[in-house]
Amino acid sequence: MQKLFITDLDGTALGGDYEQYARFPDPFSEFLDRLDNINCHWGINTTWDVDGQWDLIKTSKVKSRPDFLMAEYGCRLATTNDDGPQFVQPYTEKMETRLAQFCKEKFSLLINQIAGRFQPAQIFYYGHLFQFVLAENEDFEQFKQFNEKFFADDDFICGYKGRSISVRPAFLHKGAPLQEVTNRTEFSPDQIITAGDEPADIDMMHPKLSTHYICPVNANEQVKAHVRKYNGEVADLPYGAGVIQAFNRLVKRHNW
Repeated sequence: MQKLFITDLDGTALGGDYEQYARFPDPFSEFLDRLDNINCHWGINTTWDVDGQWDLIKTSKVKSRPDFLMAEYGCRLATTNDDGPQFVQPYTEKMETRLAQFCKEKFSLLINQIAGRFQPAQIFYYGHLFQFVLAENEDFEQFKQFNEKFFADDDFICGYKGRSISVRPAFLHKGAPLQEVTNRTEFSPDQIITAGDEPADIDMMHPKLSTHYICPVNANEQVKAHVRKYNGEVADLPYGAGVIQAFNRLVKRHNW
């Protein structure tokens, strides 16, 4: 079964009663090794950096190794061998240069405007992602009104979760590294299976990139609707167990 399986981490392969940020659940490690045994390659597409992904793999029971590590909303792409991750060039270098320029011209201005106007409870900045948690004594409606201009700017992807706003450059998305993979390999979209749970994962669930989509039952409703629209599989189980269940349903339905 010459296929490529690409999975998100948080809320997809990881979550539930298992240690979410330490390692793959043992059943999921076994699942990945079974895929490898039947010539189904696998990879990760997540917001984590490459080193964090590699550490997770090394501390898990999984014996096989991913073909690709896609990191930080597609800012970096790596292959793996016995020595560890190797960045794919010139893709990664070009994305890093583009991000540095964006930070200089636009991101720093946005950060200064928000942080200069409102008191934070917490601030996080990862280069590719900015998160600002509004202090409890600040008016959230005023905060939202102030940020409308950033939501209207096509160069930004913005979203709210509770009293926090997260912002990233629009050119960073999970479809970008998968497009590079399809350009570099012989995998066609009908050979690629993608698994995710959040709206950001929909970018890699595009017919030009992959045609088989799965998600666990805990997935965002927007993701579930997208998976069903393209005749994918929405599991009855959450997190990694749901991914395994949905994948097995695909195998049975397509007689792979």
